[in-house]
Amino acid sequence: MKRNKQNRRKFLKNSAALGGGVLALGSGAPSLLNPRVAHATPTVPGTDPDFVPRDHYFVFYQFHGAWDLLLSWDTRDPAIFTPAKVGETGIELAFEQLLTVPNHGIYIDSNLGPFGGFVGDLRLPKYTDKMCLINGINMETLSHEGGLLRSLTGRMPLGAIPTRDSTDVVLSTLLGNDKQIPNIGLGSIKSVNEFGPSSATALRANSTSGFLANLSRSNKMTPSLEEQISNLLAQQGGCDLKHSSDFLQKAYASSEAVEQTLDSNLSELFDFGANTSFAQEIRAHYGFGSNELSGIEARTALAEQALLNQLSRCINIQVPGPNNGGFDTHTTLEQGMEQMAAYNSIARLMDRLEAIPFPDESGDNWLDHTTIVCLSEFSRGPRIEPDGNGRGHWLANSMVLLGGGFKTNQVVGATHDVGLVPMRVDFQTGQVSESGEIMTPDNVVRTFYEMLGYTWDVADLRCDPIAALLKDS
Repeated sequence: MKRNKQNRRKFLKNSAALGGGVLALGSGAPSLLNPRVAHATPTVPGTDPDFVPRDHYFVFYQFHGAWDLLLSWDTRDPAIFTPAKVGETGIELAFEQLLTVPNHGIYIDSNLGPFGGFVGDLRLPKYTDKMCLINGINMETLSHEGGLLRSLTGRMPLGAIPTRDSTDVVLSTLLGNDKQIPNIGLGSIKSVNEFGPSSATALRANSTSGFLANLSRSNKMTPSLEEQISNLLAQQGGCDLKHSSDFLQKAYASSEAVEQTLDSNLSELFDFGANTSFAQEIRAHYGFGSNELSGIEARTALAEQALLNQLSRCINIQVPGPNNGGFDTHTTLEQGMEQMAAYNSIARLMDRLEAIPFPDESGDNWLDHTTIVCLSEFSRGPRIEPDGNGRGHWLANSMVLLGGGFKTNQVVGATHDVGLVPMRVDFQTGQVSESGEIMTPDNVVRTFYEMLGYTWDVADLRCDPIAALLKDS
């Protein structure tokens, strides 16, 4: 595998590329979003400026390209939704056309009701007991870029222009000021950071080896030369010009944070290709080889290490799909195995997090303080496209929440048995109701902040949270 080599100068240069959201590290984020953008984070009268949110962590799994929910989270019984009834139901399962089917079957039962078989190990009670499935989310767009930004930020973009920072950036700003790398991104999906501090932008890599390279000095110079460079940067960072420019303040803060990170020897935590007992054990648990460092198993192992070593508050993982790394499968029905690989990796992550006590003497485990989110920009259509090979784009979507912080062991919302369209939901109960509302991703994202204790609209999403997702205490 080609190693992503990156020297010190290039690493520092990338850290200043704030506008593109390529890379930024730091530990000096304020407790709330940057006040210079009042329209994005309004000051709400009566709120406590010293409010401390719940001590919590997030892992996002992005199935970019649009996942086929009939294979997993929002399926139908093939004995009822037969090919003869497609004209009546508008739903064409076509399970008989699949080339690959899980050993446990394509249509299975669980504690939460029927699932498509490609949910893999997450069908088991030990995981469904810690799950909330949200069906019938209306994405309101069929554009990949628009849907991606909508799912990332919780607000509809203006075309391809985001109207809010991405949720990982906001959460890292609110929660991550005590972490060395508040936000990590694995894959090609970028953070959106227009208003937050540079420290909240994700450190990105396409593989665990690439991430490892970003934490390592590949061309460390002599101590005297290193000292001269550090003194020069410190001198420039203290000049009046820096304090007159928001950009320079962010750039120098990032530079200092990168220096601290490179000096921390964090790379040994993520060297999964090494011939050490640690690397061998983690490869065996997640099921990947020493040269398989860009797959979903290795990316999930990296998330585990970042969490348990308290380095990050948010980890964003792009799930590798069958079509050039994504799930945009218009010409095939085969994406189930890639979905299942991700779900099985999540199950392994949940096993590890649940087995380790959370370090606050509360009796909680790490899973109690971690929310795992599975999402995509929209879904694939209920009927096969005219060429008979794949499915198109579809507005009705799902999200899956696993772990802690929310009310588990439930299904919120639904799609209709005719046409697979989103149904109205009572936000208080999570049940279908004609007097309810159609859910959007905005409602779910707003609920994340509510879950942390922000009863005011801290990210200015201008929508209601879904009360049925919130724990009673």
